[in-house]
Amino acid sequence: MSLKTWIALIAALITPFTAHAQTSKIVPLSGSMTWHYECRSKCPTRCMKGETEIFSTDTYIALTVMQMPGRKFWISIDTGAKNLDFIGSGPELFCLIDGAVLGSGQGANAINPEPARRP
Repeated sequence: MSLKTWIALIAALITPFTAHAQTSKIVPLSGSMTWHYECRSKCPTRCMKGETEIFSTDTYIALTVMQMPGRKFWISIDTGAKNLDFIGSGPELFCLIDGAVLGSGQGANAINPEPARRP
C-alpha cells in the first residue's frame, strides 16, 4: 500500500462522525413489527416491559417502536432536540399512546397498530 492510501485510511478511522437513523428506511427482520407515530401536540405515552416502565413522556415529535423476534425491542424517540433510543429484551413490550397519529406500521403480525380511540 502506498503512503497516501495509509494516510487516507488512518484519517478515515480517526475522523469523528455521527450517524442519523433513517427510520423511514428501516427494513425489519422477518417476524418483526414496526410502528411509527407522530405527535403534533402533547401526546402522553408510556412504555412498559412487563412490570417495569421503560419511559413515559408527552413531548416528542416522532416515536418508532420495533418489536423483533426473540422478545427483543427497539424504541426511538425524536424530541426535536435529540433522539433517545431504548434497546432491550424481556417480557412483552406494552405501550400506551394517546393523541399521536400513526405515520406507518409494517409487519406481517401487525394486527391493529392504530392507537385506541378515547370514547
